[in-house]
Amino acid sequence: MIIIEVKSLKQKSYAKINLTLDITGILENGYHAICSIMHSVNLYDTITITQTTSKKIELTTNLPFLPNDKKNHAFRAAELFFEATGIKNEGILIEIEKQIPVSAGLAGGSSNAGTVLKILNQLFDTGLSIDELCQIGYRIGADVPYCIHGGTMLAEGIGERLSPLAPLPQIPIVLVKPNFGISTPESFRQWDQMPNHVHPNTSKIIKAIEEENIETIGALLCNTLELPTFEIIERNGLDNPIPDIKECMLHFDAYGALMSGSGPTIFGFFPSMDLANCAAEKLKAITNQVFVTTT
Repeated sequence: MIIIEVKSLKQKSYAKINLTLDITGILENGYHAICSIMHSVNLYDTITITQTTSKKIELTTNLPFLPNDKKNHAFRAAELFFEATGIKNEGILIEIEKQIPVSAGLAGGSSNAGTVLKILNQLFDTGLSIDELCQIGYRIGADVPYCIHGGTMLAEGIGERLSPLAPLPQIPIVLVKPNFGISTPESFRQWDQMPNHVHPNTSKIIKAIEEENIETIGALLCNTLELPTFEIIERNGLDNPIPDIKECMLHFDAYGALMSGSGPTIFGFFPSMDLANCAAEKLKAITNQVFVTTT
């Protein structure tokens, strides 16, 4: 009797938030140049990859509306990994247990892609460096290299140029995802049409991070895409819950509250887990996608 060893690996795929997001120009290829401080948070999907005899990539998730083919970043990551390593005729099953909200500004899809690359590198013992994995990930999306690294990073270029920053201490955080999604390209197009923009003071917030001054970090949170997102919400005839969400967080003594990425998720930093939980309970009247976790 032939015994076939089935290899399987599981990893967490973490969400990210943007403490700052600035647009610094338009590149020759039409992409927007950004400058953003990104940080991982302890909200994650769980990804399991199992080798199979199917000789193809298969993908399942707990959310039936998500694509299970190359339209899914995780599937595309597996395709590009096999292409880059020259591995052929291998079958894998990718199982994703989603907790990170979809179309939320939390880089859930990019994080899944980065995690798939890291798992496959380990599963097939290919020995690719982090930089080599990032080169593959960049072909999927500009956030993927950050998601491969994680932690606290200053992202520049279109998000692919990364500089490590001092890590934040563990801070209670509430994330609130309104009951709609926002298109990232549409947010950038709307920004282009607006005559005035807000810009974060990136150097000051980096100094506050180095000093672990949470009050100053909270006061300096800034996202140049927040007002364009408000315009998109209004144009689509939707109620805009973001000001009320931020006001509620501040009522419960949040150090600061901000929309992450192109939105619409709002996060707030809190002095204690008790205050975070109190705010979360109140915010559940706005949406059922409310998460209490830590940085």
